[in-house]
Amino acid sequence: MITISHHSERYIALRNCYEHRDAIKALADYPDVRWDKAAGAWLVDNRMFDQLAEVLGPWLAPASVSFWMEFTPYEPPPVQRRRTTRQIMADKRQEQAAAAKWGAAIVEREEP
Repeated sequence: MITISHHSERYIALRNCYEHRDAIKALADYPDVRWDKAAGAWLVDNRMFDQLAEVLGPWLAPASVSFWMEFTPYEPPPVQRRRTTRQIMADKRQEQAAAAKWGAAIVEREEP
């Protein structure tokens, strides 16, 4: 039986799975699935838990209560996207229109 445990915020550790290593490697590429020599276990990204259960379900030992208490799907931080040239130009046109409006109001006010 393959035992699963919580390794880190992002990874699930799989132990006792020597005969299933090819199936584990086939789940995904590095860094989603990798061997950790220090832990002596395969580490699988916890977003892949459903896929892992589908492929290796019959060989997985029931997870402990502490595993389920610690298990939370990892979500990477949102990616800051660069603004497109179209967005930059639209913002610039809005700023110019606002500047023209306020500039005209100031000039009208200062005329005698």
